[in-house]
Amino acid sequence: MLQLINQQSISYLRMMSRSISGQQWKFPLSGPSLALYLTKKDAIQGFHALLGPAEKNKIKEATGTFRHDFDIVDAKINSLHAPRTRAEANRHLQFFFPEERILVILKPNLSDQQRSEIVAAFKKAGFFIMTRKMEKLTSEQVAQLQQSHQGKDYYNELLNYMTSGPSELFVLVKENASQSWQQLVGPDDPAKAVESAPTSLRALYGKDLVHNAIDVSMDVEQAKNDIHLIFGDLDREEVFFFLKSKNIYNSMSISLDAHDKPLQLDIGINEGES
Repeated sequence: MLQLINQQSISYLRMMSRSISGQQWKFPLSGPSLALYLTKKDAIQGFHALLGPAEKNKIKEATGTFRHDFDIVDAKINSLHAPRTRAEANRHLQFFFPEERILVILKPNLSDQQRSEIVAAFKKAGFFIMTRKMEKLTSEQVAQLQQSHQGKDYYNELLNYMTSGPSELFVLVKENASQSWQQLVGPDDPAKAVESAPTSLRALYGKDLVHNAIDVSMDVEQAKNDIHLIFGDLDREEVFFFLKSKNIYNSMSISLDAHDKPLQLDIGINEGES
């Protein structure tokens, strides 16, 4: 849940390209709101089919839509809002979910149990999994991903290991993702991780510099290149969904679950207070 302050409310309405008149700007301030981050292929079009019309005089006839079932009828501004274009969605996402993306690789030969525990650690640390896949990396891919290790005495061993079997690859999303990730994963060398960060993932699951369980992009700019190398242009759309009231969300959760299979929505919730 989040609570907007005065200037944030004005900025939000301006971002929505609404003229600010009368007491309109106070509507988002009247109580806690909930922001959802949804992602899937063709998310914007698919979600708007569920959301229903924005015009108040049309909502009553739009049975089966979220606005028909959950909108606050007397409010001048719709209680449920989602952008209609990618550009608008990006503005909303940056406003409520300032974020970074990183590429994370779970290296070959980790057990299913270890992978499950590591993924649970991602989620506990607040990372949103945008997409993931299992894939055996090629020598060319590893060479690009491991440029910082080229020339090291262990590089050939690393290259052979990284191409020895399938790795699990993730795009993780979080505000200040690269900084948060370094704290979670620990130093490259598991021996050093055990000493300086004994609860880090490499301390718990790594063996040595080559078999250190996890690899991650060094910084945000490198992550952009790494993500494109592995996933190409991600064929998914992200859509921001803003709910005026948590009570609406509690009621809508059943409807969202009911539509989860055809929509395949991944939901990230902004729980921060501001």
